Amino acid sequence: MDENMNENTLNEIQLGEPIPKEFDYDLPLAELDKQLTEKYELLKQKKIEAVSGECIMLGCALDLVDFAKNNLDIELDFSEKSLESLRSVISMMKESYAEETPSDDIFATWVNMTSGLLGCIIMKNLGGNWIESNAGMSVIVNGTAAFITNQVIGAISGANPNENAVFEIYDHLKRQSGISGTSES
Repeated sequence: MDENMNENTLNEIQLGEPIPKEFDYDLPLAELDKQLTEKYELLKQKKIEAVSGECIMLGCALDLVDFAKNNLDIELDFSEKSLESLRSVISMMKESYAEETPSDDIFATWVNMTSGLLGCIIMKNLGGNWIESNAGMSVIVNGTAAFITNQVIGAISGANPNENAVFEIYDHLKRQSGISGTSES
């Protein structure tokens, strides 16, 4: 394959269809965790291999909530107020990454948990849907797609010099949604 052709193909963003919502993000986290666990149990019983991207990202978000509480003494939820706490978690991940590059599996876990939480905060406060793309899991709110996974990768690895890019996504989507005010990021 021609190297330039491969590079051009990778530079084109390809979005899938928005994933229909299966969960109500206004529910308490314990209830969402219960519903997610029940869904996974049903899938195991029916031996269905496919799990929606929304299920995966919600599971990642809930994993970060538990991790932050148990290991960092940081409380997270899906409220807009949690963006500041998420900023602290990302900062800790970035510092850890700078000290010693984690394994690919650990880095992917950090990215997925962080993207999941950011996406769930967006879903709860701004609406929208998860959407799969060749740039990773993304969200779409009122026709505007935000590639949160890429921004999280850049924030944790330090590859993006704009330390606020992850939080600017939220503010941008909020403005696009016509919701007054912006987050305090």
